[in-house]
Amino acid sequence: MKKWFVYMIPPIDFNWNFLLTIEETASKISQEYNNSFLNRNEMFDNTFDYAGFRDDFDQIENDLAIVYGLRGLPFQHIDEEIPDIKKLYRHSPYVFWIPCDSEFEYGFVFKFDDSGTTIIYSPVEMNWLDDRAQTKTISELYKHP
Repeated sequence: MKKWFVYMIPPIDFNWNFLLTIEETASKISQEYNNSFLNRNEMFDNTFDYAGFRDDFDQIENDLAIVYGLRGLPFQHIDEEIPDIKKLYRHSPYVFWIPCDSEFEYGFVFKFDDSGTTIIYSPVEMNWLDDRAQTKTISELYKHP
């Protein structure tokens, strides 16, 4: 799993509709890969790892479930030791893309149904969020009160 910069920030309320969900992105990636393979199109970026994309998302979602399960706050109505994290989302998680070196890299953004808390997992530092961020690493997220 790659290194992530994690930001827990106050709510982002607008323009979510311009992003693709995890499912929409995974479907698009799968379709592009299959089309490229069938047509033997050398233009498809063979460095992109679909399995890695899914693994990264699954690991992050698991980490968030553990964080919210361990903290038990602010979701005290959840009875499971490690809650089904999907019950805590305001809406489906989304993917965003950041230009890096010679390619775009994906990041993930989650909005929770508590007070709209937004958690961003980015492959690069997002210094412009520092003033708003309550946490910047997954270990800090684990310690968040």
